[in-house]
Amino acid sequence: MMLVLLPSSTAFTTALPFPSSPLAPKLSTLPRPFPSSPKLFTLVAYLDRRDTPPPNPKSSSQPQDSLDQFLKIRCKSGDITLDEATHFFDLMIRTQPSPPVAAFNVILAALVKIRRYDHVILFYKRWVSLGLSPNFRTFNILVDCCCSMARVRDGFAVLGKILRAGCWPNDVTFNTLVRGLCMNNKLGEATGMLRKMVAFGRQPDSFTYNTLIHALCRQGRMEEANAMLESMIQRGQQPDIVTYNTLVDALCKRGRMEEANALLELMIQRGHLLDTVTYNTLIDALCKKGRMEKAKSLLELMIQRGHNPDRITYTVLINALGKKGKMKEAIAVLELMNQSGEPPDTVTYNTFIDALCKTGRMEEAKSFLELMIQRGHHPDGITYTMLIDALCKKGSIKEAKAMLESMIQRGHPPNVFIYNSLVDALCKTGNMKEANALLELMFQRGQKPDIVTYNSFMNALCKEQRMEAANALLEFMFKRGPQPDTITYSTLMAGLCKSGQLKKADEFLGKMEEKGCIPDVVTFNTLISYFAQINDTAKVVELLQKMAEKKLSPDRITCSIVLEMLLNLGHEQRQELLSLIPTLPA
Repeated sequence: MMLVLLPSSTAFTTALPFPSSPLAPKLSTLPRPFPSSPKLFTLVAYLDRRDTPPPNPKSSSQPQDSLDQFLKIRCKSGDITLDEATHFFDLMIRTQPSPPVAAFNVILAALVKIRRYDHVILFYKRWVSLGLSPNFRTFNILVDCCCSMARVRDGFAVLGKILRAGCWPNDVTFNTLVRGLCMNNKLGEATGMLRKMVAFGRQPDSFTYNTLIHALCRQGRMEEANAMLESMIQRGQQPDIVTYNTLVDALCKRGRMEEANALLELMIQRGHLLDTVTYNTLIDALCKKGRMEKAKSLLELMIQRGHNPDRITYTVLINALGKKGKMKEAIAVLELMNQSGEPPDTVTYNTFIDALCKTGRMEEAKSFLELMIQRGHHPDGITYTMLIDALCKKGSIKEAKAMLESMIQRGHPPNVFIYNSLVDALCKTGNMKEANALLELMFQRGQKPDIVTYNSFMNALCKEQRMEAANALLEFMFKRGPQPDTITYSTLMAGLCKSGQLKKADEFLGKMEEKGCIPDVVTFNTLISYFAQINDTAKVVELLQKMAEKKLSPDRITCSIVLEMLLNLGHEQRQELLSLIPTLPA
């Protein structure tokens, strides 16, 4: 009987000192599981005998961390830096007698926690090059590392080394590979791993099924996810609260509330009580459907049943109430949040500020910013982005610039979105000199302008009918990038039409297509509108025919332009034009 596994990766052999070979072992030749591991020099014994703490690489002024504290406490919590890990790893490989494999594994596992996967492989190579032998735990760490790097085939290469080392893969090995396949959207292969697990004498557990169900739900394959749930039950593996919460969340996000409720009933029948995650999922779904009273009732029920709402619960409600402009109710939820021992965090305040900005209540938004700072919460990039954008849209450019300065002083470099908000506001108010100065500042600070930045300038130039400058900007974009998009061309064509250069505007329709930019209904509406104004019916028909060829559906503006043009014609001309207008897609 041949067990087919994924082939080992040739790429992995350059990263790890493993010989590559196809991974297709016969079950009859595989070693049987070891009844017990060989007696090793235990990690605890090694740590207990050490009494000389090495220097802490962080700072000579800080208390020195001993190796045992580093391994037992810091590595376990993941509270380490790469410099520290390198320091202690170097110390260990120089120690004689050599520390146990378990000690090295602790550092490798900690590096996985802080996502320094490249250094896991680097440390492993150094370790093996010194003649030290990895154990089964080492290989499982490497499998985890490979899968986390989206190099799942390399993970299978490590599985081959596990087998050749005379070890037997356990649930952790298989579950890590299943997770890696799911992360790479290889759900067919991930599902196939269930059979391979059984062939190796392992039974898929709740973690295996939950990983697969989560991946299926993420892709919207709800029927397959439900089928996986049934398969899980049939194989004697009882779903846990994570299983149900995953499915309920996916159903709610797709608006399938009846199915979600049916699943909740099944969950309760099987002895699973709703937890905070379940309630948060349901409250979020109700809020998004605008059923605020039902959401608040569910919050009350949640509290009655002994489940304390968390920050997510309150933030979801505040967000929903804010979007509906119900700020008094949102503030009441904020007060309830303070009283319940779940003080608002930066995300909660951002939710509030966003709602106030979107409803034009800028004074209150700024007051909340001050309150946020007073209560010890530091505004982040998102906070400033929302406020600056809202101030720009309101036309409060002076305040927006002051907010930008405050943002920089607090150590938050502005992103391209913030610069674009300010550039657009300055361009719309005719402050081209200041807009240009801001563009220079973007370049100086290493922030590359994007298509939105240049489109703001193009719009301003065309509105001022500075068409030579607009054409020069287009040429600059061709040479330096970003390449013009549909909005760029439509804006330029509108400017040319306004300045009476209809022929040139029409020529740009062909030029933009030559550059690989597809005109949309707005582009055609721009041209149709101006040609209709001069009663060039032949050109209007030609443009409508081009729309039909491109299968572009007319919008309300297209229909309004054509209808007005028809009404201005005599009966015979109208009938003739109607016979020429092509049938456009609905």
